[in-house]
This record gives sequence, C-alpha cells and structure tokens, in this order.
Amino acid sequence: MSHSSPSQQSFTTIESAESATAATSIETAESTTAARDVSPPAAARDVSPPPAAARDVSPPSAAHDVQLVFCPPEPVKIATIREIYLQTKEENLSRLVLILQSKILSRAREAIKEIFKFKVDIFQATDLLVNITKHVLKPKHEVLSADQKAKLLKEYNVEDSQLPRMLETDAVARYYGFDKGTVVKVTYDGELTGKRVAYRCVF
Repeated sequence: MSHSSPSQQSFTTIESAESATAATSIETAESTTAARDVSPPAAARDVSPPPAAARDVSPPSAAHDVQLVFCPPEPVKIATIREIYLQTKEENLSRLVLILQSKILSRAREAIKEIFKFKVDIFQATDLLVNITKHVLKPKHEVLSADQKAKLLKEYNVEDSQLPRMLETDAVARYYGFDKGTVVKVTYDGELTGKRVAYRCVF
C-alpha cells in the first residue's frame, strides 16, 4: 500500500519486530522482517537491511519495533518528513530508518529532530549496497546486557566513559543502530590481530 502526499510522493514501509534475548553471538541473532505495502523502489530492492533490523547482531535487551521507510527519488523535504510522521505516529515505534534515493534538505533533517521523539537513522540506498558486516576483516560484535555491562565495569573498577570509545557515527554502530552508552564486546581473530577481546562504549 503506497501512500501519496499532496506532492504525489510515495513511500514504501517495512515493519520489523525484534524479540528480546540475552546478548548472544552476533552470528546467530536474527530478527523477523515482514514486508508491508508495495515492493521497494528499484534503486533499493537489493539494499542490505539497515542496522536496527540487523539480522546478525545481538539485539538489545528490550523488545522494540522498528520501521523502514523507502523515500521517493525526489529530494526529501519537510513536507515529506511530516507525512512520514503522520503515517507512523500511531505505530508505537522505538526507531525509524529512512532509506534515501536522493539528498535530504538541511531543514528536513532538522525537522526530524524536532518532530520524532525516538531515534531516526538515515541511509543512502547506495550506502547499503554492500553489507559491511560480512567483510572478512570485520571482528565479531556482541552487545552486552545491562547486567553484563555492570559486571564488566565493577570488575575493572571503571565508568563506562573510561572504556575505549566507538563513535555513534561509526559505520558498524550505524548499521546496527547502537545507542549511546551501549557497551560492545569486540572479538578479533585474524592473522594480523591474533585472538583478543576488547570492549567499547558507544558515544
């Protein structure tokens, strides 16, 4: 079901529900994604699923609903953002992922911060043509639960701000939709790095 705005712009939305589980291996966690409305635009059909619908990362400890919106090919304006809001405000979402086929105007980007009360991630369709999480050199990432995080901080007698940092703008953090304050266990296992474990806090 495609929706049209006064400017005849249409969106394709995909709903994703993630079950709550304890932090498990990144390679085994999987979400169920159900397509709603019509097929995505041609430029987005082969797009790798964005972060919050991540199929290969340990999900956060609490269940939450995520919706993907494939925006029209035209530049995204404030009117487009308002229409998306009207279509999703009753969905009880915790996160929204916008897939763009064109640029987003600066005023529209500001409007997102003002209108939506939850996190909105923005990706260009071309950013998702390659699944960076499947790269052979990418280490395994596991999200620590609240209890695991507290135990880690107590064991090393540190605050989360004293842990090595992973920026919220990091490619992997964006792909998985990591929130600030999330502590991630990163396991390296390669010829150059050897096998070692590091912990990073998202800032």
